[in-house]
Amino acid sequence: MTRQGGGVCIYIHQDLSYNERIDLNHDDLAATWIELLLPKTKPIICASIYRPPNQTNFYSILDSVCASSNQFHEFEAILLGNCNTNVLGNNTCSLFKSLKSFMYMFNFNQMISEYPRVCTSSSTVIDLILVSDLSKISQSGAVSTCFSDHFLIIVNKKLSKTVIGSLYSVNILSL
Repeated sequence: MTRQGGGVCIYIHQDLSYNERIDLNHDDLAATWIELLLPKTKPIICASIYRPPNQTNFYSILDSVCASSNQFHEFEAILLGNCNTNVLGNNTCSLFKSLKSFMYMFNFNQMISEYPRVCTSSSTVIDLILVSDLSKISQSGAVSTCFSDHFLIIVNKKLSKTVIGSLYSVNILSL
């Protein structure tokens, strides 16, 4: 894919263990994949994704990447980023239908309900968080920033820490 600008990345706190998942890379997909390794849990597949506005085959490529790994039905997965598909907009457009089909195939739920992209002429929900297990999420949302018309999207994953018996979380962010 010929690209101009843009890109994706994942920042990982030094206290967290992970494996890069280069086997999930695809030349026509702007995505970075990791397997997050947390104590006493199965690995969690995480991805930072970006769909360029005129890439119409994005969800079919994403579908084939996920289908190539049987782990998307085995492990928890969290995908987040700018999908440039307004989930509160025209729900009859082909991109929205492709997104819904992808989400259904891999049991994903979309977590963002407020507008994470706000500019002077419009507000949209194009920055998405897709999670495969709602029961393991404690919080999600969008946080305004001073440097972009895209808000920071965040999802907190529940973690139990048996040493003191209280609940902790891991923050996963995207801008």
